[in-house]
Amino acid sequence: MEKRCLDLRGERCPVLLSRIICALEDGPVQTRLTIFFDDPRLVRRMPPLLLLYGGRMVETQKIAPWGWRAVVQKVQ
Repeated sequence: MEKRCLDLRGERCPVLLSRIICALEDGPVQTRLTIFFDDPRLVRRMPPLLLLYGGRMVETQKIAPWGWRAVVQKVQ
């Protein structure tokens, strides 16, 4: 299983979402991405979008007052 990390703090939707989708598409099935971000809209928008592009949310965690850490996985 390949693991990657994206630091997207300071970026906003839709740029965030397109960078996540591109990173998933570039990796083989079972690739896991750890994503650091600070746009609160992504917490709600990411899970349904991942399903459309062959991914799934593994975990989301608020790591500071300003940001989150999410782990997503490519399943298709």
